[in-house]
Amino acid sequence: MDEFHSSNTASLEPLRNALGIGIGSTPFATKRKILVEGPSDKYILRGAIHYLDERGKDILQKNSISIIPTGGADKMVRAAKWVDSENFSYVVVLDKDQKGDTVVNKLKTDAPELNTERIIQLKINDESVNQHIEIEDMMPADFYISCVNDVYKDELDEYTPIELSEEDSQKYINSVEFNDRKIASKINQVFDSEGYGDLDKLMVAKEIGNRLISGDVDEDVLSNFVIVLGELAERI
Repeated sequence: MDEFHSSNTASLEPLRNALGIGIGSTPFATKRKILVEGPSDKYILRGAIHYLDERGKDILQKNSISIIPTGGADKMVRAAKWVDSENFSYVVVLDKDQKGDTVVNKLKTDAPELNTERIIQLKINDESVNQHIEIEDMMPADFYISCVNDVYKDELDEYTPIELSEEDSQKYINSVEFNDRKIASKINQVFDSEGYGDLDKLMVAKEIGNRLISGDVDEDVLSNFVIVLGELAERI
């Protein structure tokens, strides 16, 4: 039997250790939980929920939920089994890509007791195929690039802001072709060519979260999030 299937207080400790959560942390104080892959997802999702709440769109009743990063898609099955065994109300949020699809299938095969309605993969409201979608792709590319530039102009002494352009219906980030998917990967290619090192998605996610919480963002930046948050509200 899975080590999380006992409901006593001691059963919390393995999950706290696995997720890096201290005993005094708040994620265990609420009964409604959103499991996400990593901390970047948490910062961005929390900022989106706060932004919409401040504008009278409290889609998820933000004060009654906890967003818990599981440390990656590979650890999602373990975390989902635990919250299910503890009778929490929860949803699992995954990228819509090959790895996310693999985890969905693993949840279905390794944890058949879980309700598949609890699983949500990210989606974008456009005419393209809903695949290769990470949370960074849920926002307009120019907004995400603006956040990257704001972070790195302070982080690196010699940093030239990256640019989004379009020529003959093909988009580019600097000289790298871009098709509105996997923007972080494309920016990593630019960073590699410029010698900037790997893109720190967490630093950028914190910048995005801060902008959303401050309210210094146009509401259309979150149009894709409204759809996903609506699904979350229906299932949690």
